[in-house]
Formats: sequence, C-alpha cells, structure tokens
Amino acid sequence: MGPLRDHIPWIMDVLLCNSLGIYCGMKTLGWLSMKPYQWQGLWNIPTYKGKIKRIAFQFTPYSWVNFEWKPASNLRRWLAVLGIIFM
Repeated sequence: MGPLRDHIPWIMDVLLCNSLGIYCGMKTLGWLSMKPYQWQGLWNIPTYKGKIKRIAFQFTPYSWVNFEWKPASNLRRWLAVLGIIFM
C-alpha cells in the first residue's frame, strides 16, 4: 500500500488541478475574445474607478487569434496530443 499512496497526490495533481487550470484558462480566453473593447483617452473617463479599470486593461492584448485544436479529429492527432501532454 505504501508505493500506491505515494503516487496518489501526483495523480490528483495531474487529473484535478492541472485540468481545472486548463479549463479556467480556456474559459478566460473565450471570455476575452468575446469582450467588446471601447478605446478612449484616460482623460475622457469621468470616474476614478473607470480610470483604474482602463489602466488595468492597458496590459491586455490588442487582439486574440482563435485557434481550433480539434485534438480528436483523427487518431494520429489524438496520439500526438497525448504525447505532448505526457512528455
């Protein structure tokens, strides 16, 4: 039972934490690509909250490139994706 117990945290990390991080990252990218942007000067924003928000969003990308992975489109691609994941 000892060796199996040593691998359980690693398995949970890979299956739970990494999967959750990938899922949240993909949802965040989906949200950002659908977000409408309105570009205006900092001095034209009337509220302090609006100005702080504008400064924070200054560091986001200008545009996003949508890319469809389609990892399960054929067997060769699926095996390549699995190889990258487990490498």
